[in-house]
Amino acid sequence: MEPATEYNKYHDVRLIFGCHIENMHCITVASMLNNLAEHVDLKDGVMYLRALVDLVNQTASLLYRLGEYVWTYRVHRGPQILPYLQIFLPSLRKTLVDIGDFYRDSRYTKSKRWRCMYHHMTEDVHMSLPRRFELYNNFLGALSEFLLQHISLELSRLESLKECILTLRKGQKIDPPLEPMDELAGPGIAQRWGGDLHWAEKIFTMSLHSRTPLKGSMTEFNAGRLILTAHIENNSKQLPVFTCRNYKNGQAISSVRSLHEVNVQRHGKDIRHGLTQPLNSLCVRYFSRSRRRLDTWMILTFDNWEELVLMWTTCHVLKCLSNPKPRMTMEEFQLDGEEELFQGVIIDANGVYRSLCVLEETKTGGRRLYCAVYEGPQIRCTIWTAFITHVCRSPTWLEQRSDRRVYLKDLQLYVFSNDFNEQAYRRTPGGVFQVDFRSEDACKHFVALLAPQQDAKMLGAS
Repeated sequence: MEPATEYNKYHDVRLIFGCHIENMHCITVASMLNNLAEHVDLKDGVMYLRALVDLVNQTASLLYRLGEYVWTYRVHRGPQILPYLQIFLPSLRKTLVDIGDFYRDSRYTKSKRWRCMYHHMTEDVHMSLPRRFELYNNFLGALSEFLLQHISLELSRLESLKECILTLRKGQKIDPPLEPMDELAGPGIAQRWGGDLHWAEKIFTMSLHSRTPLKGSMTEFNAGRLILTAHIENNSKQLPVFTCRNYKNGQAISSVRSLHEVNVQRHGKDIRHGLTQPLNSLCVRYFSRSRRRLDTWMILTFDNWEELVLMWTTCHVLKCLSNPKPRMTMEEFQLDGEEELFQGVIIDANGVYRSLCVLEETKTGGRRLYCAVYEGPQIRCTIWTAFITHVCRSPTWLEQRSDRRVYLKDLQLYVFSNDFNEQAYRRTPGGVFQVDFRSEDACKHFVALLAPQQDAKMLGAS
């Protein structure tokens, strides 16, 4: 079967594993191009070649990540992107095979092989090689966003990228897909979009209104070489399980641990290297029975505080809600590097007491609201959090309506529960968020902290 057409037969398993096959193919081709770059000088376009190597490596990373996503969501959402893979994979494979053929052409010097490769492959499809891989990477990124049902994805953009890939296929003389493909933006897909999601999925599909930078080095997690997935075991205990896949030297190494076994903390001690992790990392540790101590399983690094908070809180809540609830230490209920500025009791829409805190990140000054269970077996378990962004710092974002009631505008909640009904708190005109405190004192201190000008007005009125 021809290399460029072997994916044209619509077959789920072939398409899913095709992502990993072409991932390894990309790594091989990137190595070839790196070898060429050592023999190409500036006048022959070595800068273009170096840029192409980076783009091919990025394609490899995106393919690996997409393959993991497809496998994770293969039942509910995986089938929806298989037709897109059927369009994409033959084009990518043909490009990689052609690059390999030019690289192995021993009739020419390596410098001339690069020139021939660049000019011939550009003329064939009227698109340069770097631009071609930019198109591939944009398409793979959009597919991942679609699979994760990311709120920032514009469906029309994915359709536009698909049309570009189809045009590229024609230039590559690849036969059209054997089965017709429906338009993504049609009403059928629109109805399925955003269906019944677990709260943990919703958290990571929401856009961030602010990104507070964190200093520190990046790891495999950021480069896409380490993929962390979580799922709930389908049994009476409903235990959350983490699967970590680390991709190195063309091979994927997997390990699985129940969330009961692990401890997720910021500033964790890396036992292997005897180092304290920097501000931008979460250290996932497990208890080693052979060593009788906590050992590091993986290090997750983040370039902004908000994403770090959401990941830590998700792990914390999944562990709190699992059945049976494991024994948790006090440090697991507090994220290192945050200081509590306020704590009070509020009354939810059902008349139940909840704990409300204002937390501040000590290094960056970022602030967030944090609502948790006030009493009972799930005490201190997070219900929602909200970041106080630059928009919230406006003089009008907080309005004190009475001695115990506050309205908060432009507040985006990240909810860690499928039972929490946010709309019950937004029945006010304009959908502003309503907070009812148990005591006048707590309300007064909350307003004084977050909107001192409102507090001054209330004092003047009294």
